[in-house]
Amino acid sequence: MRKRCLAGNAAALILAISVMTACSGAVKEEGLEEPLPAYSSVTAVESSSDGFSDAFSVADGSMYKIGSRIDCVTEMQRSAGGDIIAQLVRISPGQNLDNNEIKIYRDEKMMVVDSFFSASDIKMNAEGTRLAYRSYSQDSLDSVQKLKIFDLASGKSEEIKSDVRVSGSVYCWIDGENLLYYGTDQETGGKGKIYKYNVPAGTEEVYNEDLNGFCMYMMPAEGGILYFESTGTEARLCFENRDGGKNIITSEMAEFYGAEYDSEMHEVYLAATMAGEADGALYKVDLEGKEVIRRISYDFPKAVVSASTMATDSEGRLYFTGLLEGKSSHEMDVFSYDAGTRAVSLLSAESGFYRLY
Repeated sequence: MRKRCLAGNAAALILAISVMTACSGAVKEEGLEEPLPAYSSVTAVESSSDGFSDAFSVADGSMYKIGSRIDCVTEMQRSAGGDIIAQLVRISPGQNLDNNEIKIYRDEKMMVVDSFFSASDIKMNAEGTRLAYRSYSQDSLDSVQKLKIFDLASGKSEEIKSDVRVSGSVYCWIDGENLLYYGTDQETGGKGKIYKYNVPAGTEEVYNEDLNGFCMYMMPAEGGILYFESTGTEARLCFENRDGGKNIITSEMAEFYGAEYDSEMHEVYLAATMAGEADGALYKVDLEGKEVIRRISYDFPKAVVSASTMATDSEGRLYFTGLLEGKSSHEMDVFSYDAGTRAVSLLSAESGFYRLY
């Protein structure tokens, strides 16, 4: 902090030191007052208007409740082994942003990260050792802070050492130590690029500058990345392999909502709306083949939308949320897709605002 920031009376000095201490202090683990629901490898969380959530196990092509009136979970991440869980929990709605906190669970203990007014887009690495997130210091979009990384071993959050303004939620872990993000260097300006940030070293390098327009989404797959780029008039879904080779999977996508990578089957499932189509649907890309895209959902459900989420289980089943005829985006249902039979089945007993993890 600059000396001029500490100028003033003694009260201001004490306040500044207190804030610095609070921000730099380590988060301590606490014992759980109540055990977590028995989360399965795929879990559905339904948010309700009363400020709580219900949790459901989604497995073997069925769905049943495992928790009622739990914390209002708006995002959830898990380590690859499933033994470490991070949840973004809403405390109360603000005028512009939700006031929330991040709860991290491991070994029947909990850590609470709350050195902000609001956080979003939590992303945990596969090992469960680090968590990246965006945050705001106040109930205002103008109070956005640099991208932060919480280290579970030290219990501390640190801002990335970068002049790049990261674009929204366009970031992902490519391995346990390296985070990719898209943005523009505020010092040099110019077009946006994808950067790689090594957390232990605190160093940054350009990962991909050969983008056609803006990068709107990215995710790791097969040692490389799948990303969606758009100029506003032209949009392309691309795959860059571990050797840097780039392939355009499709340039017929009008809107892209999200993706789910199945590492066992070497496939990626996509939720998107293609050019000329009125509604969104599910698509599949085989990354071991020629990255050919194929549609797998049609009239049932009626549509997938921007709020739709997906998850896969160890048996290769895909679970996703979508809209039945006449339903709104807050009246979604949970469906399963069996790759063997290519059948889509309805799992939820009633519609609601479900998210899959």
